[in-house]
Amino acid sequence: MQLKQNALLGMTVSDMSSLSAKAVEAKDMVSNRQCETGRYDMKKAEKMNVSDRVMVLEYIGKHFSDYTEPGKGDLTYEMEYILCGKDTDKKNLESSIERLMRMREAANVAHIIADREKLNQTLMIATSLAGFSGNPAVVKIVQIGVVAAWAYVESILDLRTLLSGGKISLIKSAAEWTTDLKKLGEIVTGEGKARECKNGLSYQAYIKQLLFAMKEKKMAYRMMDIMELAMQKEQNGKNARMDHMIDNMICELRFEAKPLFAKRSLYGDMEMGGYTFFKRQKLSYINE
Repeated sequence: MQLKQNALLGMTVSDMSSLSAKAVEAKDMVSNRQCETGRYDMKKAEKMNVSDRVMVLEYIGKHFSDYTEPGKGDLTYEMEYILCGKDTDKKNLESSIERLMRMREAANVAHIIADREKLNQTLMIATSLAGFSGNPAVVKIVQIGVVAAWAYVESILDLRTLLSGGKISLIKSAAEWTTDLKKLGEIVTGEGKARECKNGLSYQAYIKQLLFAMKEKKMAYRMMDIMELAMQKEQNGKNARMDHMIDNMICELRFEAKPLFAKRSLYGDMEMGGYTFFKRQKLSYINE
């Protein structure tokens, strides 16, 4: 699997030498270590609805970096880390590209199957390769392989376009299709890219599509990993820990003082005592 990922990375990234070599100690991060829990009995939070998830993804897109818009923190590709949770930028990018590849392959297979002309082309190739068997089932199996190979090559070019800042439609139209079935070998070994789709999605938008399907707790903890790393780079923030932050506290305040004007009692020379105020206040960031 690792060999396949490295090969895929090499086929889609134009300049391998430009990739970030940054790494983190994943075992020490919020999502992996045993976190402090405190004694506050917080009610179980409700699951995010679709609107909540969209808002969280918009926040991630605005405040976290990715391959096409690299950051300067401990990890350069932060959105890829949130998605994959690996300890190096390279591993996170590899894993992200692999997931995007599966996503694009499925979409491109769907396009070929829905396009009668392309489907007929795959049948002609399959027949020329396996027609001698005289077995329609064998021809059909070979045709499935031809469809998969065509979708794979188109997907490689899609990823090259996305990683270089271009846009690709979720489901392409015939006009947006790039590859020629008869020239797949020379296309994939070159440096060609897929035709950019005017109304397509960017690389970041595709990463958001994948993040949308993540479990919310895992996504939240990995976001806190990145936030914690950022806080630790700030002045006096070296020992900052997300699980040491106060989200709820109860304060008890006592004020004592002597009277300012009336030093003696109205009933004689007995000196008046002081007075005391007591205040108990609960402060919380959590809506209850």
